Amino acid sequence: MTREQPRRQPVPESDEGASPSPDPPDPVRSPLIRWTLIGAGGALMAIGVVGVFVPLLPTTCFLLGAAACFARSSTRLYRWLHENGLFGSYLTEYRQCGRIPARVRTATLTILWTTLLATGIWAVTGLLVRGVLVAVGIGVTIHLLALDVTEGDGRRQEPGETPAADP
Repeated sequence: MTREQPRRQPVPESDEGASPSPDPPDPVRSPLIRWTLIGAGGALMAIGVVGVFVPLLPTTCFLLGAAACFARSSTRLYRWLHENGLFGSYLTEYRQCGRIPARVRTATLTILWTTLLATGIWAVTGLLVRGVLVAVGIGVTIHLLALDVTEGDGRRQEPGETPAADP
């Protein structure tokens, strides 16, 4: 006796020419966990949006965190995040091509090591914890340096629009 798996309906594309957002896994069933993930995703998304406008605050890592939270809590929010005109291209480039804008990588590494050094000097006294901080920093740095980079700021351009020059 075999049971047939329910067929997934194809996801309609919202924009012509735009790639569809990747299908998220099935959302969690627990309402408490679901709403916690939605709240965490919203907070991470808010920080990511600020990072679009503040040059030294990274965007991609916060938006990836929001996407991870939304993937397990809300299919609608997950798709909206990937199809959003302001920062959907950051996520699409990373998820589908493994690329991030060069300035995002530079800013992320700068903030990462500044934060880790400040924490290691002023907030942590144990040698073991400092070692863990350095190990995490090295791991994240290796990952970021292994990614391909894109030119410009990573924002989606309209047809005929030229990339903005860096000041």
